Amino acid sequence: MKLKIKKIKQLMPLILRFDMKSDNKVFDEPFDTIIELTTGVKLCYCIKKGAVTDLASVPKLLRSFVDNDDPGIVLAAIIHDINFATHFLNFRDSNCLFRQMCVMGGLGKFRSWLAWLAVSSFVGHNRYKSYPGKANGLGLYKAEDVMCWFG
Repeated sequence: MKLKIKKIKQLMPLILRFDMKSDNKVFDEPFDTIIELTTGVKLCYCIKKGAVTDLASVPKLLRSFVDNDDPGIVLAAIIHDINFATHFLNFRDSNCLFRQMCVMGGLGKFRSWLAWLAVSSFVGHNRYKSYPGKANGLGLYKAEDVMCWFG
């Protein structure tokens, strides 16, 4: 079954602080998002204050196409990394949701497809299999920093 997003609701503003020692960002406040699917199912995500992310893991060589902190990809990357870190959704559904969120975020269909192509590659699949419930090599989340549930 293919997931289809009906709407995305951020319950609080996204406030990130840049870590000057690395390329990472730290959540200065808790962050909650609800994604409602066309089936009526709601995917709920809660991130604790102090959680660390690298947003999108876009290699520098490809950032002329999709920048890692482009506003159109930020929320999609955060949710995608949580799905990878926790295995809340399976690999295919995580990537499907990511692509739709990129389009809805304003990244455009072509750049969203490029971003989706990257996360759907064998490298993305290997990372998905490697990080269940651990610190995510893509997004740096630890399982105790996030909560996910169906609403």
